[in-house]
Amino acid sequence: MQLQGIHRESKDYFSEDDLTLCQQSPLLDPGTPTGLVNRLLFSYQLQAGSRAESVHDVPWHVFEASPKIQAGKRFYEIPLLPDKNHPKGTKILGKEKSMVNIIFELPNNPWNFFQYLDIYRIRRPQ
Repeated sequence: MQLQGIHRESKDYFSEDDLTLCQQSPLLDPGTPTGLVNRLLFSYQLQAGSRAESVHDVPWHVFEASPKIQAGKRFYEIPLLPDKNHPKGTKILGKEKSMVNIIFELPNNPWNFFQYLDIYRIRRPQ
């Protein structure tokens, strides 16, 4: 598009209004089983910066273990999937970039992944 002289202004992916609409959506209602899974996936995408497109792309095995605790906050270290362009990781300033992302508990945040993970663990069928 830049070749044609069209310039796009960069902006955040979601505005506060967009997140408010998402929060009120029946598709993300944690009161229903499907809505709870959708909200869990959406909050995971927001907090982990993941491009997971379905629940099958989320490394659920990581969340089966108890979270680690540092400075009174729970967190998980999530192994990142290799990028198709850089299957062994990427180098930044000559150093290997970590293939681990960290997702922290965010108290008082409406998209707190841990809150929905705890609800999911209580409600999921055994």
